[in-house]
Amino acid sequence: MTTISDWGRYPINDTEMIHSCTVDAARRATVQADQAVARGNGRANGDAAVGVRQTIEMAHLNRMRAFDPRTGQLTVEAGLLLSSLITTFLPRGFFPYVVPGTSFITVGGAIAAHVHGKNHHCEGGFGQYVENIVGSAHGGNDWGIS
Repeated sequence: MTTISDWGRYPINDTEMIHSCTVDAARRATVQADQAVARGNGRANGDAAVGVRQTIEMAHLNRMRAFDPRTGQLTVEAGLLLSSLITTFLPRGFFPYVVPGTSFITVGGAIAAHVHGKNHHCEGGFGQYVENIVGSAHGGNDWGIS
Protein backbone atom coordinates (compact mmCIF):
# COMPACT_ATOMS: atom_id res chain seq x y z
CA MET A 1 0.00 0.00 0.00
CA THR A 2 1.08 3.54 -0.74
CA THR A 3 -0.12 6.66 1.05
CA ILE A 4 -1.15 9.39 -1.41
CA SER A 5 -3.17 12.57 -1.40
CA ASP A 6 -4.17 15.30 -3.80
CA TRP A 7 -2.32 18.55 -4.27
CA GLY A 8 -3.99 20.07 -1.20
CA ARG A 9 -2.94 17.06 0.93
CA TYR A 10 -6.54 16.00 1.59
CA PRO A 11 -7.83 13.37 1.58
CA ILE A 12 -4.92 11.11 2.44
CA ASN A 13 -5.54 7.48 1.47
CA ASP A 14 -3.65 4.22 1.50
CA THR A 15 -4.05 2.71 -1.95
CA GLU A 16 -2.52 -0.02 -4.04
CA MET A 17 -0.53 1.70 -6.78
CA ILE A 18 -0.75 0.03 -10.17
CA HIS A 19 2.16 1.15 -12.32
CA SER A 20 1.36 1.33 -16.01
CA CYS A 21 4.35 1.81 -18.26
CA THR A 22 2.50 1.06 -21.48
CA VAL A 23 -0.91 1.97 -22.84
CA ASP A 24 -1.72 -1.74 -22.95
CA ALA A 25 -0.86 -2.12 -19.24
CA ALA A 26 -3.07 0.87 -18.40
CA ARG A 27 -5.88 -0.63 -20.46
CA ARG A 28 -5.60 -3.97 -18.62
CA ALA A 29 -5.46 -2.22 -15.25
CA THR A 30 -8.60 -0.23 -16.07
CA VAL A 31 -10.50 -3.41 -16.86
CA GLN A 32 -9.16 -5.53 -13.98
CA ALA A 33 -8.77 -3.02 -11.15
CA ASP A 34 -11.20 -2.63 -8.26
CA GLN A 35 -12.71 0.88 -8.48
CA ALA A 36 -9.36 2.30 -9.58
CA VAL A 37 -8.71 5.92 -10.40
CA ALA A 38 -6.09 7.08 -12.92
CA ARG A 39 -3.46 9.45 -11.51
CA GLY A 40 -1.10 11.67 -13.46
CA ASN A 41 0.98 14.21 -11.56
CA GLY A 42 -1.26 14.36 -8.49
CA ARG A 43 -2.22 18.00 -8.97
CA ALA A 44 -5.99 17.47 -8.89
CA ASN A 45 -8.02 19.26 -6.25
CA GLY A 46 -10.16 17.07 -4.02
CA ASP A 47 -10.00 13.32 -4.43
CA ALA A 48 -10.08 13.19 -8.24
CA ALA A 49 -6.70 11.41 -8.49
CA VAL A 50 -6.82 9.37 -5.28
CA GLY A 51 -8.16 5.85 -5.58
CA VAL A 52 -9.83 4.41 -2.50
CA ARG A 53 -8.64 0.86 -3.20
CA GLN A 54 -6.40 1.15 -6.24
CA THR A 55 -4.77 3.97 -8.17
CA ILE A 56 -3.40 3.57 -11.69
CA GLU A 57 -0.23 5.62 -11.97
CA MET A 58 -0.08 7.18 -15.46
CA ALA A 59 3.06 9.36 -15.22
CA HIS A 60 5.13 6.99 -17.39
CA LEU A 61 2.67 7.39 -20.27
CA ASN A 62 4.15 10.77 -21.12
CA ARG A 63 5.23 10.57 -24.72
CA MET A 64 4.42 12.79 -27.65
CA ARG A 65 3.53 10.39 -30.45
CA ALA A 66 2.87 12.46 -33.56
CA PHE A 67 2.83 16.09 -34.64
CA ASP A 68 1.56 17.72 -37.80
CA PRO A 69 3.24 21.15 -38.18
CA ARG A 70 0.74 22.18 -40.88
CA THR A 71 -2.28 21.84 -38.59
CA GLY A 72 -0.66 21.97 -35.16
CA GLN A 73 -2.35 18.68 -34.26
CA LEU A 74 -0.41 16.76 -31.63
CA THR A 75 -0.99 13.19 -30.48
CA VAL A 76 0.18 12.46 -26.94
CA GLU A 77 -0.20 9.98 -24.13
CA ALA A 78 -2.34 10.94 -21.14
CA GLY A 79 0.57 11.31 -18.68
CA LEU A 80 2.32 14.08 -20.64
CA LEU A 81 2.78 17.20 -18.52
CA LEU A 82 1.37 20.37 -19.97
CA SER A 83 4.72 22.03 -19.10
CA SER A 84 6.56 19.56 -21.37
CA LEU A 85 4.17 20.30 -24.20
CA ILE A 86 4.68 24.05 -23.79
CA THR A 87 8.48 23.79 -23.47
CA THR A 88 8.67 21.71 -26.64
CA PHE A 89 6.27 23.64 -28.86
CA LEU A 90 6.41 27.29 -27.77
CA PRO A 91 9.77 27.78 -29.56
CA ARG A 92 8.06 26.43 -32.70
CA GLY A 93 5.28 28.99 -32.44
CA PHE A 94 2.59 26.76 -30.91
CA PHE A 95 0.84 27.30 -27.57
CA PRO A 96 -2.29 25.62 -26.19
CA TYR A 97 -5.49 27.64 -26.44
CA VAL A 98 -6.30 26.79 -22.83
CA VAL A 99 -3.79 26.74 -19.97
CA PRO A 100 -4.89 26.55 -16.32
CA GLY A 101 -3.11 28.23 -13.40
CA THR A 102 -0.48 25.49 -13.31
CA SER A 103 1.31 23.77 -16.17
CA PHE A 104 2.30 20.85 -13.94
CA ILE A 105 -0.80 18.85 -14.72
CA THR A 106 -1.07 16.05 -17.23
CA VAL A 107 -2.95 16.29 -20.49
CA GLY A 108 -5.18 13.43 -19.31
CA GLY A 109 -5.94 15.30 -16.08
CA ALA A 110 -6.68 18.50 -18.00
CA ILE A 111 -9.19 16.57 -20.10
CA ALA A 112 -10.72 14.76 -17.13
CA ALA A 113 -11.18 17.99 -15.18
CA HIS A 114 -12.07 20.01 -18.29
CA VAL A 115 -9.75 22.71 -16.99
CA HIS A 116 -9.99 26.28 -18.16
CA GLY A 117 -7.74 29.29 -18.14
CA LYS A 118 -8.23 33.00 -17.67
CA ASN A 119 -9.57 33.15 -21.22
CA HIS A 120 -12.46 30.76 -20.53
CA HIS A 121 -15.01 33.31 -21.71
CA CYS A 122 -13.30 33.37 -25.13
CA GLU A 123 -11.70 29.96 -25.63
CA GLY A 124 -13.75 27.65 -23.41
CA GLY A 125 -12.30 24.61 -21.67
CA PHE A 126 -9.41 22.30 -22.50
CA GLY A 127 -11.64 19.52 -23.79
CA GLN A 128 -12.90 21.69 -26.63
CA TYR A 129 -9.49 21.27 -28.29
CA VAL A 130 -9.32 17.50 -27.98
CA GLU A 131 -10.21 15.83 -31.24
CA ASN A 132 -9.94 12.21 -30.19
CA ILE A 133 -9.21 9.93 -27.24
CA VAL A 134 -8.12 6.43 -28.16
CA GLY A 135 -6.51 3.46 -26.50
CA SER A 136 -9.24 3.12 -23.89
CA ALA A 137 -10.29 -0.10 -22.20
CA HIS A 138 -13.06 -0.36 -24.77
CA GLY A 139 -10.95 -0.45 -27.91
CA GLY A 140 -8.98 1.96 -30.02
CA ASN A 141 -5.26 1.86 -30.71
CA ASP A 142 -2.21 2.78 -28.66
CA TRP A 143 -1.76 6.32 -29.94
CA GLY A 144 -3.38 8.30 -27.15
CA ILE A 145 -4.94 11.76 -27.28
CA SER A 146 -5.04 14.09 -30.25
